[in-house]
Amino acid sequence: MKLNMEQRRIVELEPSGHMMIKGVAGSGKTTVSVRRISFLHHHYCHEENDNIVLVTYNKTLLNYIKYQYQKIKEDEQEIEHWFKPNGEIEIATIDRLMFKYFYRYQQREKVKYEIAPQLMENQVMIKAIHQVKEKYPDNKILLPKNSYFLLDEVTWINACNINDVETYQNIDRFGRATGGSGTPQKLTKNSKSTGSYL
Repeated sequence: MKLNMEQRRIVELEPSGHMMIKGVAGSGKTTVSVRRISFLHHHYCHEENDNIVLVTYNKTLLNYIKYQYQKIKEDEQEIEHWFKPNGEIEIATIDRLMFKYFYRYQQREKVKYEIAPQLMENQVMIKAIHQVKEKYPDNKILLPKNSYFLLDEVTWINACNINDVETYQNIDRFGRATGGSGTPQKLTKNSKSTGSYL
């Protein structure tokens, strides 16, 4: 894996916090990441707790990165004979990394959580719909047939970290098809329905 001058410059940058590398497919972002692991390991991992983690989003890319890194390690074995860096290197998917820390949290707090099945989530949402409907009897969205739509909307609101009605009402939504079966596509901006359950 030969690097061009710009790639080498990025690989050998002094670490100073987070960095984003952007480029089109095939521009060498993964190659730069793999080389940077090796560079950081040999130049900045002098203590046992100087660890490196490279996080990716799927198993296919994870396996490719591990394969490329293994090839670099084999080429560098002779160098490591003279100077062996400390610290560990972890290459993982974001899901695996999150699960690892979630598992550690459960062990530390002596609790056990499980993701609720979709049927149970829907049952809880229907119960919530009936409770809120008592307070807002004229609301047209608060119907059991809209339970999956509302679940999806709550998931989206949480994922976007939306904390107030104004932000929710003014945000643009892209990519959502019509709800089907008479369910809404989204809640109308500045509608009374929005404020009812947020």
